[in-house]
Amino acid sequence: MYFSDGEQQPQSFIRGQLSGPGVLQSKGGIDMVAVIFHPMGFNVFFSLPLQLIYNQYVDVDSIEDAGLK
Repeated sequence: MYFSDGEQQPQSFIRGQLSGPGVLQSKGGIDMVAVIFHPMGFNVFFSLPLQLIYNQYVDVDSIEDAGLK
């Protein structure tokens, strides 16, 4: 899958809250699971401050929490 700017998305990612629409494009079939957290629910699983991922997609492999991989 690709982001609207043509960049290929990572296989597993965390998306922060976006200030506008998020667009993903597929060039074939996809399997997707989405989990939406309330802000305090996110903190139960991740030590990453939410303001660091605002308006961003973060590759799970770039996060140093081995429990996420």
